Amino acid sequence: MASGGERKHGGTYDHSSDVEVFICHRCDSYQATKFGYLIKHLQDVHSSKPGFTVRCGIASCERTYTKINSFLRHIRRLHRNIDLETLEGPTVRNEDDIGDNIEDDNEGQPVHNNEATYDTSDVNLQRRLGTVILKWREQHQLPKTCLNSLLEDVADIFSSQEKEQLKKVEQCLQANNINVDEIPALRELLNEFSCKSVFEPLKTEARQLSFFREELNLVEPVELILGGREQSQDTFQYIPILDTIKSLLQHDDIFAQVMNTHNCGHGILSNFCDGENYKTNGLFSSDLRTLQICLYNDDFEVCNPIGAFTKKQKLNGMYFVLGNIEPRYRSKLHVIQLVWLCKTVYVKKYGFADVGEQLIRDLCVLEEEGISIWKNNCQYHFKGTVSMIVADNLGSHSIGGFPECFTANRICRFCMCTYVSLKESSLSRTVFSQRSEELYDSHVVLIKNDPSLSSVYGMKHNCPFNKLHFFHVTSGLPSDPMHDLLEGICPIVWSKVLSHFVHTKRMNVQSFNQRLLSFEYKGNDKNKKPSPLSWSSGSVTIRQTASQMTCFMRAALYMLGDIIPEGCMHWQLLLYLADLCALAFAPVHNVQSLSYLHGLVKDFLELYLEIFKAGIVPKMHYLTHYAEQIAHFGPLSGCSYSTSSFFLEESNITSRGGTVLDTSSYQEEAKNVIKSGLNLRPQQEVFKVSSVTINGVTYQEIAVLITGCVDAFLQFGLVCGIFLKLGNAHFLVSQLETLYFSAHYHAYVVQAKSTTSYVMLQIHDLLDPLPLQYSHCKGGMCVARKHWLLSEFT
Repeated sequence: MASGGERKHGGTYDHSSDVEVFICHRCDSYQATKFGYLIKHLQDVHSSKPGFTVRCGIASCERTYTKINSFLRHIRRLHRNIDLETLEGPTVRNEDDIGDNIEDDNEGQPVHNNEATYDTSDVNLQRRLGTVILKWREQHQLPKTCLNSLLEDVADIFSSQEKEQLKKVEQCLQANNINVDEIPALRELLNEFSCKSVFEPLKTEARQLSFFREELNLVEPVELILGGREQSQDTFQYIPILDTIKSLLQHDDIFAQVMNTHNCGHGILSNFCDGENYKTNGLFSSDLRTLQICLYNDDFEVCNPIGAFTKKQKLNGMYFVLGNIEPRYRSKLHVIQLVWLCKTVYVKKYGFADVGEQLIRDLCVLEEEGISIWKNNCQYHFKGTVSMIVADNLGSHSIGGFPECFTANRICRFCMCTYVSLKESSLSRTVFSQRSEELYDSHVVLIKNDPSLSSVYGMKHNCPFNKLHFFHVTSGLPSDPMHDLLEGICPIVWSKVLSHFVHTKRMNVQSFNQRLLSFEYKGNDKNKKPSPLSWSSGSVTIRQTASQMTCFMRAALYMLGDIIPEGCMHWQLLLYLADLCALAFAPVHNVQSLSYLHGLVKDFLELYLEIFKAGIVPKMHYLTHYAEQIAHFGPLSGCSYSTSSFFLEESNITSRGGTVLDTSSYQEEAKNVIKSGLNLRPQQEVFKVSSVTINGVTYQEIAVLITGCVDAFLQFGLVCGIFLKLGNAHFLVSQLETLYFSAHYHAYVVQAKSTTSYVMLQIHDLLDPLPLQYSHCKGGMCVARKHWLLSEFT
């Protein structure tokens, strides 16, 4: 929540002085020495965003507003003794305020925001109108003719209203014996009051595009020709990455993230900055503010995938995220930026070397020369390079110059494993030579001299991104657990195991589908209900999306756990797989978790080979590299661009079904916890809501939250009420008693405590921010966690 101006002492960038500043708590990076500057920042940057609220804070005032104008009227009405233009003083800062860690390169330069003269009543109408027009064009997809017609109508309404208001002003002045014509300055002021100057620069599409470029920092795509021939009709769209980065760094929140490091240290792996690749990279280690460019590549279909035009309009998209931004913030739309859009057939025809030529050229400039931006009246210089390129296995092999056929001789981009070896029962104990930078480069030379050696070394050509000085493909193409596990290994293993259960009469597909459809899905799982299974040619077929697969596995373990006896090898294989998924998507790791993951992969592969004896698929082999990759790249959950939505931010809160708090419906103990936990004050409004959504994740009553860990056993609480106070979500939680962890159901068995115990919690009080759901099984009330937590390894 953005804070308007709470008077309480806090730190500043310059710890040697007693400078007092106002800080925007919505982005935690904007600082101003005058209250008017903060108001201008809130108006231009945050006021149009969903869930915006501003708290007064002046003289301990707790009133909150959703509109800046209402906030200003409140100040003029109740705090009229405050001079908005000269009011100075600090705001409350969070304990982990990122500004405290900034090392200022520019000694003697002002650290607060732009010192231009701002008039709090003089809102930049033209900029706001331009933003609205861009929103109409892109978000609401208004046709150009409709948009222009709408602008003309709005301009006419404003113009007619303007004339009426000016007439009333002149009549009022004349009624008070003031002749406007006798005061030239007043007449000139009234003549200048015209909305025409606001609408005129935005009347046509050409003027709008010019305004977007100059005022809103719009980076337009460039059409590039493929094949090196001007007459070629094969083109694609490229968005200049250097201009995009400059525009991104103008955002206060992104700039603040870049200016701070996010490595945890102490053996904890929570980010790329904690991995070996970051520590051994010459550019990253030389300057902690070096830009980390995480590239993502994927193909997608824009037409009906089962229609007549399938694959004809398939596109390849490359986009990037700054790795300097904390993982939980990377799902923000303004953080994820497109680099190119190209037809997939063109990528296959010309290769990534041609399509990525301009991108690589720009990245070389970023490495060698860097970019400069002006911000806060100071110039900042940044260099950067690619930290990783994430894609599915086919895309990664294509980018890296490896074979795109996974039945070829060499099937791994990490080691020299062969396809034949996948059929061996001793595979999990086999050690293959790792593809090092030196080995890769020597293979490139050999293949260049003798192309027939391509199948011997499992390479087709050099990776075009190896032209960069601080990036190499052998340490830059991590695995994506979403593609490997949720869209690959999990459907394969579950299909085989369920087929075995059908053949052994432990279940039948029809009854299983009935239970699957009638299963009680709660909370976020309601939108991920798995599809029914199908039976053909004597085997079960599973077709689920990645999110559906996670929901399917949790539900299926509950449904089948009461009919499958303990000690069943096939069931144990499913439990190993569930553990693998929980570890692969864990947001934090340490030495113990990596050691456990390494042993778990070995046990899983050996049991799979023992049961099915037909060998493993390449994606299963890639699991053997997961522990080492996490040590080098940090958690692989950051390499799955579809899983970034699971990371939460304690802002941008939206709610549904809000009513003013009434504690009469709660037990006496709950009432006391609510009052003390919310620290209610007179005339302070608190709303009770049925649900609250924080960055796309919905919290509802009866959701289960992880509240702590005792003796390596997670502790849980059931949400009994959700309250909003000053824009922050508070959860009334009934604490549950953890009985034990059921390995058979892969879930914790819990129960309500004999004596009801309530506690009021916020997101930052939780051991893990993801809400869970409970289900009933033979063991009682079961709760399955979505990933492993480090507390379970202590």
